[in-house]
Amino acid sequence: ATYVWSPSTYLDNATIANPTATPPLGTTTYTVTGTDQYGCANNTTVTITVNPLPTQPTISQNINVLSSTTATTYQWNMNGGAINGATNQTYTVTSNGIYTVTITNIYGCSITSAPYFFTNVGVNELVNSNLISIYPNPVVDESTVILNAVNTFQHPHLRVVDAWGRMVADESFTDNKILVKKNALAKGIYFYYLLDGEQMLATGKLMME
Repeated sequence: ATYVWSPSTYLDNATIANPTATPPLGTTTYTVTGTDQYGCANNTTVTITVNPLPTQPTISQNINVLSSTTATTYQWNMNGGAINGATNQTYTVTSNGIYTVTITNIYGCSITSAPYFFTNVGVNELVNSNLISIYPNPVVDESTVILNAVNTFQHPHLRVVDAWGRMVADESFTDNKILVKKNALAKGIYFYYLLDGEQMLATGKLMME
């Protein structure tokens, strides 16, 4: 006739026969007491086991080979999409792009790495650089980036990474224009990624004087 669950923490309703438990902070044992129409009561218990999430993987690079920290299974992704057949701990890169790796532990819990900006592939791999105009390039103090495809994209923004794949700038377009400022950036070769959300549209080189 009636049900009382204890503790009631993380339950959507502690007075019904089949409440739903959202994941508690740790493994929790619940006791349910049932009382029939005559006032007779009994109880039983059930334990919700919370398995730990895997530690977020990190990506390291050796020339054009990316490596993930150890896990049970791996899935490499490029520009937000899974790479078919890329399920080993290492992945050999053939084109510039934004890479992540999704790992799964023995409990079936998954987590994805932070984006890794790979920029070591040669100039011939740079794509769709006509979508934007940058002047001047090389950058002395600051340069203007113009988005040529007006009103085509929803959330266009420009990421700039150094030669080691570290992000140094990420700016959204205002009226199809961005100012890239040298500030404290060291002289040398950088790479830009034109993105719409997390979809890569173009890549190219950016020189800092």
